[in-house]
Amino acid sequence: MPLEVRSLAEWEADGIEGMLSVLIPAHNEEQRIGATVRGIAEALNRAGIPHEILVVNDNSGDGTETVLKSLAAEIRSLRYVNNQPPN
Repeated sequence: MPLEVRSLAEWEADGIEGMLSVLIPAHNEEQRIGATVRGIAEALNRAGIPHEILVVNDNSGDGTETVLKSLAAEIRSLRYVNNQPPN
């Protein structure tokens, strides 16, 4: 999935003011990452806080990427990147 890196000024020019970026490092989090991301997204949406959630999948050997791929289709504010070895 391509990562879009933009400055706050660029987000604000598109009408999204004061966006919060949440960064989550993940390594072999297949069993927990879904609940974590959903909980954060739900809380921020409920509070009306413009946000993005970025998960850095740090060379996981389990199904973390599969879970993230599924979540990204469900949660619009989620992006993830894979940090491949060596790291």
